Amino acid sequence: MGLSLVTQSNGLVLETGVLYTLACALILAFYINAVSNYVMEGSILVLTLMQLVIVALLVVPFALLLDGNIQVPAEAITWQAILFCASFCSCAAFGLQVYCQRYLTAFKIAMLLMLEPVFATFFSYVALGEVPYPAFYAGACMILGS
Repeated sequence: MGLSLVTQSNGLVLETGVLYTLACALILAFYINAVSNYVMEGSILVLTLMQLVIVALLVVPFALLLDGNIQVPAEAITWQAILFCASFCSCAAFGLQVYCQRYLTAFKIAMLLMLEPVFATFFSYVALGEVPYPAFYAGACMILGS
């Protein structure tokens, strides 16, 4: 319910996107639990590398299957954005999460990840001057209170 209010969705209707979100939340719960079990005994670097390689191997066939056409960007600015996102938004983010899971419980990691829409909205207010709508505050309180 909190996420619905934060994202200004059309209420709690079970649309396709909502079902995808619920499925992703369930898979994320299993993922966080699996990482918590492995990271205590395994290598943080190996686990991070395995995650990135597996995702890369899965993305290409799905992209070809669903879209049928993969285009390689020609502009340098696009490659800069790709390299930035790959380095910081993927490699560093996965690595930091795995590192932190060695010291935090799976529950605490899940709570931190659940705050993403709240922080995204807050930073859009700070960086872009976007003003949160009244329902956002109720939704953020629901997420924080959960």
